[in-house]
Amino acid sequence: MNIKIIFGTLIVATLFTVSCKDENSEKKDSTSELKSDSTIENINPDETHEQINYEEFYAHYAGTIGGVSAEADVFSRDSNIVLVYYSDGNGAQITLTGKFERNGNLALKTMESTEKTGENLSGTFTGKKINGTIRKQGKDTPVELSEDYSESVSFKVYHFEKTEEGKETSYSNTASFYLPNRQEIADSICKYFFDSVKSCADSPEEMLKADHSSFYAMYQESVAAEDFGNNWERNKSSDVVFNDNNLLCYAIHWDEYSGGAHGNYASNFFTFDLKTNKLLKIKDILNNPEDAYWSKRILEGIKAEKGITDEELEGEITEPVLPSDNFYLSRNGIGFYFNAYEIASYAFGASDVYIEFTPEVKSKIKPEILNHLK
Repeated sequence: MNIKIIFGTLIVATLFTVSCKDENSEKKDSTSELKSDSTIENINPDETHEQINYEEFYAHYAGTIGGVSAEADVFSRDSNIVLVYYSDGNGAQITLTGKFERNGNLALKTMESTEKTGENLSGTFTGKKINGTIRKQGKDTPVELSEDYSESVSFKVYHFEKTEEGKETSYSNTASFYLPNRQEIADSICKYFFDSVKSCADSPEEMLKADHSSFYAMYQESVAAEDFGNNWERNKSSDVVFNDNNLLCYAIHWDEYSGGAHGNYASNFFTFDLKTNKLLKIKDILNNPEDAYWSKRILEGIKAEKGITDEELEGEITEPVLPSDNFYLSRNGIGFYFNAYEIASYAFGASDVYIEFTPEVKSKIKPEILNHLK
């Protein structure tokens, strides 16, 4: 996720190295890196091709696939480069590998799909344009896409990493923060990503370092006190679920262990109207969030997700579960996410219920929202 940065002209990351010492324990290794601006670097060849090795990024494209109007998102996720495209109401996802040429700027010149079945994409990917062919079931479909943010928002990506090993202690803190180029939206997101800030007034680098310092200070106190559980770990990441037709759905995920019986984790979703920069609530999405229909569908979804019986569900959830403001949208449906402890015990875990848009479901969603998802 970036401010119009992808495979074309790319800015080399700035690295900040910090060495931290603790008088109460001997550290075997301590590294800290803060990286701003997306880069694609360190090409590592294997037997068959050069595998992409990159920092996280995001870009939005518009154009045609098979001569039909299309949109596409290209981003990094879980050590893969992913392309998700939508054409004529249909979507597909392709995981990419490719080769690079370094001529001053770093650019992906050829690409191929790692998918074993379904679509396979090949072509050129440079100058903020994608020109190639999607092959599916022996049929080739031409692809012509260019980076476009006329009805979406661009992002800049910031990374922070610190790991430290002691004799009987360890510390790991990683963060990937996707900063939108809209100040109003950025301020809203910063309040959730960084618990201690009210806006994005400070630089993302400084906010990431301050966020780390707070967590690291608690770790050092725990080590000094020889408290229970001195293997601390925290991961924070951002994600873009939907970014088109003047609608943005942004996600923040985190997991943390800082001693105790178990760690904690959560995912929170935020949906914005890009015309007004307004953070939308569930009442802005559904005609009637308290409609018993939604509670029934959510409970059915939880039961299917967990693979449990009605009796087992009733043993965990005793109250009606209504849609909350922690929802996400796609072109084809709406998702409701309930974090651990929110509706049931920690052992029950989080629940992610996705409901596809059928005519009945659409009738219960506000028309202006459906227009955003076309």
